[in-house]
Formats: sequence, structure tokens, C-alpha cells
Amino acid sequence: MTVEASASKLLCRSACLVLVLTLVIAGSGIQLAFPTLVSAQTRTVSHGNFTPSSAVKRLDNNTWLIGVEALLPPPDPGSAVIVANRDFKLPPNGTITKLQGTFGFVAPFGNTGYTSCTMPNAALGIISVDGKSIPFAVHVDSGGHRDRDMFFSYDVPIKYSEGNARVHVEANPLGCWSDVEIQALMRVEFH
Repeated sequence: MTVEASASKLLCRSACLVLVLTLVIAGSGIQLAFPTLVSAQTRTVSHGNFTPSSAVKRLDNNTWLIGVEALLPPPDPGSAVIVANRDFKLPPNGTITKLQGTFGFVAPFGNTGYTSCTMPNAALGIISVDGKSIPFAVHVDSGGHRDRDMFFSYDVPIKYSEGNARVHVEANPLGCWSDVEIQALMRVEFH
């Protein structure tokens, strides 16, 4: 399979993921469809890390700051994407009432003379608590548009009980380094 065919197949899967996530959100509230998709289609992933300064911090009784960045190397050979996760804990029995911020993605990052990074790229971000998720995705083309930043604002209430939360990002930079960043504020009310 050629690199172009692999990239086309990966982009098609990414577009299908965004469509399915949109349908799940629209049809039955915000429930994480991602694990269902992953288990239905086994895929190999590489694991990266968030930078040491990345953090989720409580600013006051009801507000959290999410400030994370992952400088991700190319996925290992045979991997579809590279992922990074940061787990955090929210107090139990709450409702996320607002999540607002920016999601940014750059590929290639660093040496822009990469010759192996000529294909379109994509990044997915998910903030979840107790398996309920808020997803967002960005895509960059193979031309001069290699950097995307998007503003997001969700105010659909998400009730949770345990407070097991995670910031998840993944990218398919196809042979080059990428930078994925989330800067957000999250409002949580308690029952």
C-alpha cells in the first residue's frame, strides 16, 4: 500500500470517527462512542506524553484550568496514531456545566523541512469524566495550512458520580513531529 493510500484510508477513518461522534452526541446526549469504535476496530497506537508543565489545576471551588501540551514524535511504524493521556480527579457527584477554551494542532512541528510530512494530518482531543466525553477534532491539509487553532465552548450539562477524569489527545502526523495543545476553563457544580 502506498503512503498516499495509507493517508487516504486514515483520513477516511478520522472523518468517520468525527461523524459517528457527532451522531452520538446529537442522538443520545454526550456519551463516549470512542471506546466502542476502538474495540470494534483494533488499531495499534504509539504512546507519547504531555510536557512536564502540563496540568489540570483547581482555581476555585467550581473552576478548573486545563493547560496541557503534547509534543508528539511520529507514531511508531505500524501505528495508526500517537496518543497522550493525563488523568485527574474531580470531586464526586458533580455536573460539568461549562467547558470553554482552545484546541491547537501543528504538524510538522519543529523542522519544517520534513519531506515525509506531506500528507494531510489530524488531531483529536477528548476531555472525559466517568466515561462521558467532550470530543473535538482539527485537520490540516498537505498545503501551507499546517497549523490549526479552534475555539470551543460546551454548555450541555454532564452529570458524573465518581469524578475520574482524563484529557486525551491523539494525532496522526504521518512521519513527523506534531504539537497538540488544549487551554481551557471548566466549570463544575456539585449536587
